[in-house]
Amino acid sequence: FLRDALEEFGDIRGAVLIEMTKMFETTELGLLSELVERFEQPPKGEVMVVLEGGAIAPKVEDAASVSATGGSRVRKGARTR
Repeated sequence: FLRDALEEFGDIRGAVLIEMTKMFETTELGLLSELVERFEQPPKGEVMVVLEGGAIAPKVEDAASVSATGGSRVRKGARTR
C-alpha cells in the first residue's frame, strides 16, 4: 500500500500505526519514501496508515462570468453570494 500511495500522492508525510489496541503499540512517522524503506516487509498484526491531506482548493469561477465590478468587489473582500 505504501508504495502505491507514494506513486499516487507523491512524497507526502504519513504515519504507520501498529497494534494500536495492544499494550505494545508502535507509531512510525515520516515521508512516504522513508516509510516504504522501513516497511519493505509488511508488519504483522493490526496496521493503520494515516496520510497527510491536501488543502481544499478554493472554487474558481469562470473568468467570463465575473464582471469588472464584481471582480473588484471580490478583491476588496466583499461576499460573492
